[in-house]
Amino acid sequence: MAEVRDHGQSGKYRHERLGLNGRLNSIAAAALLARLDGLDAALSQRRRIGATYDALLEGARSAGLLDFATVVADTKSARSQYAVLIEDRDRVAADLQRAGIHTAVHYPAPLHLQPAYAHLARSGPLSGAVAMAEKVLCLPIYPRLADTDVRRVAATLCDRLRRA
Repeated sequence: MAEVRDHGQSGKYRHERLGLNGRLNSIAAAALLARLDGLDAALSQRRRIGATYDALLEGARSAGLLDFATVVADTKSARSQYAVLIEDRDRVAADLQRAGIHTAVHYPAPLHLQPAYAHLARSGPLSGAVAMAEKVLCLPIYPRLADTDVRRVAATLCDRLRRA
C-alpha cells in the first residue's frame, strides 16, 4: 500500500506500479492551507528567478553549451524546477557540488523504462527520451533564493561548461 501512496515507487525513481501522490495527512493539509496566502508571491518569485536564469544562461545556450525550455508567450510557468540539458551532466553536477551548489536529477529514467509503464512502451528505443534523461540537470530555484545566489549559480555553471 505504501508504494501506491508514493507514485507506485518501490525505491527512489523506480515505479513498479501505477500510484498516487497520497501522502498528505490532516496536519500537513492544515499547514498547507495556512501557506496558501503566500502562494502568489512565491510563484511570482520563482518566475522572476527563472527569467533571470534564462537571461544569464542565454549566452551559454547560444554557444551550444546547454539548452533549457522557454516559457511560451502568453503563458505562465510555476517554475517548480529549472531544468537544463547538459552533455556530461554528472561531471558538471559534481563540479557544481564542489562549488557548494546543490543540483538535482529528478527524473533519471524516462517513463517507458519504468516497470509500471513498460506495457505501454512503443516499439523502438525512444532514444530522444533516453538522451534527455541522461542530460537533464535541475538548478536551485525556490522563492527565497537570493539574486546573488542565482547569479553565482549561473556564472559557476557557465564557467564549468566553458572549461569542458
